Amino acid sequence: MGVKIRDRDATIKVKRTYYTPDGRELLLPMLNQGELVVCRLQLRSSKKVDNIAIVDMIPAGLEIENTRLNKASLNWVKGLAQARYMDARDDRAIYYTDMKANQVKEFAYLMRAVSQGTFLLPPVAAEAMYDPEIHSFHSGDTLFIYPPKAELPNHRLAPAKTVKPDDSTDSPCPKWVSPYSTWARLRAKIQD
Repeated sequence: MGVKIRDRDATIKVKRTYYTPDGRELLLPMLNQGELVVCRLQLRSSKKVDNIAIVDMIPAGLEIENTRLNKASLNWVKGLAQARYMDARDDRAIYYTDMKANQVKEFAYLMRAVSQGTFLLPPVAAEAMYDPEIHSFHSGDTLFIYPPKAELPNHRLAPAKTVKPDDSTDSPCPKWVSPYSTWARLRAKIQD
């Protein structure tokens, strides 16, 4: 199923987490067709870096939802940064931004599960556009989209109201725990 991308961070670090529209973290990449999901991207930088492009490839089976047309509320998502430019395409979301030293920025967008099946969840990447030595890559996983009324395991979602802000930053995002290791552990439990 392709080449596994090794996670790499050089000066900057990008992380991706998925949430339900009401703010519960999605621990397993399992959705029902028609379900909405919030993709939250967090970027950290240890020094001042200009002209960063964050590229989040959209897995087949999902489409970016136009929040101007959809009434789904993202009011719970606080403290999002304003990108210099955001480009939403069929296959990717791209954010362009600058970072100060020791800064954290977060961006979020809404997607909908449109097709049933098993899909590759591509890596997320961030790079300084004019300095290839400054980059961050984090590998993907597998996404499962089930029929609209299929019953999915309860443990695919974090318990309600357990998401706490990261105390080390002004970030409203919880401290990062890799969803890939969490998904692997939970998937192993399901298969047992």
